[in-house]
Amino acid sequence: MIYILGLDKNTLLKRKIIDVLDQQSQPLTYKELVEIVQTSSVGTLQIICKELAELMEKLYPDQSCSIVIQKEKHGTTLNLMRSSDNLQLFYDHLYMSDLAYEILQTLLMKRKTSTIMFCMNQGLSESSLKRKVKDINLEICDFGIRITCAKQLSLKGPEAKIRAFHYIFLRSMHRQFFTVPRIQNLATDYQLALDIADYLAVSDDLTLVERFAYWVFITQLALSKGKKLQLSQADLTIMNTLDFPEQPDFLTHWSTEDWNFLLTAVYCSLSKNFQLPLRNEQLVTTDSLQKWVQLFQKYFRLLSTKEEQFIYKKLNQLTMTMHFFPLSSSFLTNLQAFVGLEDLTEMYPLYLKRFENFWSEWSRQLSNPELDMFRMFSLSICISIMPMDKLLPEIAIYIYSETSDSFKQYLEIKLNFYYSNRYALNFIESPEEADLLIGTVPFYENQCSPQQKKLIVRARVSQKDLDNIEKCLRELCENHLQEI
Repeated sequence: MIYILGLDKNTLLKRKIIDVLDQQSQPLTYKELVEIVQTSSVGTLQIICKELAELMEKLYPDQSCSIVIQKEKHGTTLNLMRSSDNLQLFYDHLYMSDLAYEILQTLLMKRKTSTIMFCMNQGLSESSLKRKVKDINLEICDFGIRITCAKQLSLKGPEAKIRAFHYIFLRSMHRQFFTVPRIQNLATDYQLALDIADYLAVSDDLTLVERFAYWVFITQLALSKGKKLQLSQADLTIMNTLDFPEQPDFLTHWSTEDWNFLLTAVYCSLSKNFQLPLRNEQLVTTDSLQKWVQLFQKYFRLLSTKEEQFIYKKLNQLTMTMHFFPLSSSFLTNLQAFVGLEDLTEMYPLYLKRFENFWSEWSRQLSNPELDMFRMFSLSICISIMPMDKLLPEIAIYIYSETSDSFKQYLEIKLNFYYSNRYALNFIESPEEADLLIGTVPFYENQCSPQQKKLIVRARVSQKDLDNIEKCLRELCENHLQEI
C-alpha cells in the first residue's frame, strides 16, 4: 500500500515482481513472470530479480524471506520463500531509496530546505528535481497542498491539510510506528500516545494506540516547527458536530485546536472502539443518506430504529473522513489490492452482486471524486449490519443413496462443513424440489427431470467428487446471479 505514485518505474516494477511472486504457490519461469507483470523483457527481469534476491539475502539474514532462483529443464524458475514475515522491511527499504520518498520525507519533517543543498546531497540536477516535484504535485493536489521549487524547496498548504497528508504518507510507507526512520524521539511520542489512550480508556486496543502515536508524532513535530493549526470554516462546522472530551493536563503545551483535531482525525479512522458523541445527539440525515438507508432495506433487509441510527452515524463519520482525508482513486485502488478486497467477489458472489445493484442505484447522485471512497466504506457499513455469511447462495440438494439414512446424514455433514463459507446448503426430502441431485448410484430415468442438475459420486466422497460438486454449485450460483 502506497500513496505516492511519483515513484520511479524501476521501484514500481520491483514492487510488482515481489507482489506477483508472493501470490504464487508454485515457482514461475521468467517467461511466465514477463506475461504477468506485462512489462520489460526476460533479460531485464533476470537482472532485476538477481538484484532482488541479493537484497532479500541482505535484509533477511535469517532467511525468513528469500528469492530462490533455480535452473530447471523447462527454464529458470523463481520462488519467493516467506515464513512469519509481512515483507514490510523490504518495502521500507524499497521506498526509502526512491527520490519521491526522499523529497516528501524531507519536506514533511522540515517544511523547507535549500534546493541547492538537497540536489547536492541527492546527486541530481535541479532540472531533475523540478521534474520529480511536478510528478508529486499531481498526486498530492487532492489534499490542497503543493511543493514549490525555487531557491528553497518548500511544502505549502493549510496546516490541517499538511498534517492529514503526513499521516497518510507515514501509514502508507511505514505500517508500524517504530519503523518510521531517522527519528530519535519515537519512544517518547509513543508513551504520550499511551497516556492519551489511557486517558480515553482505549489503551487495550493496540491498533488505536498506534494511530494515536502517529498523530502525537505529527502534532509534536508541527509544534516544534512553530506551526499553528488554523482550521477553515468548513473544518470547524464539521468538527462542531462532535462533543470532545476535555483536554488532559499533560497536554498543556498543545492548543485546544491541536487536541480536537487529533481526536477528529482518529475518529475519522472509523474505529469501532473509539467513538465521539455528537453534540445534542443530532445526526445530519440528508436526503442522500436517507436514500442510502432505504436502498439498503430494499436490497438486503429491513432495519430496526437502532440499526438505522447506527448507519446514519457511520455515514456521517464517513462524510467527515472524506472531508479531512480526500483519498485519490489511485490510493484507494492500492488499498483495496493491499487488503485483497477483490477476493470477496469470489468468496461471496451473491452478497457482492446485491451490493453492486444497491451501489449502482444510490451512487447516481454522487460526484465522481466521492465514488471510490464512499463505495469501499459503504460496503464496510453493509457488512457490519448484515455479515456476508448471512447472505450465502441457497442451494437445495437431494441425496440419493443405496445405503442407510445414517450414511446420508454423514454425507450431509461433510458437504455442509466443506462448503459452509460459500453456500447455504438445504438438504431436502423431495427430489422434485432440488436444484442439485447427488447420488452414490445412478438415478432411474423417471426419478428426475432433464432440467435438473445431477451428479454421481463415490460412497466415500473423494476430493475429485468435492471438486465436481463445487463446479455444479458454482454454475447454479451463476444462474441465480443472472436472475438478480
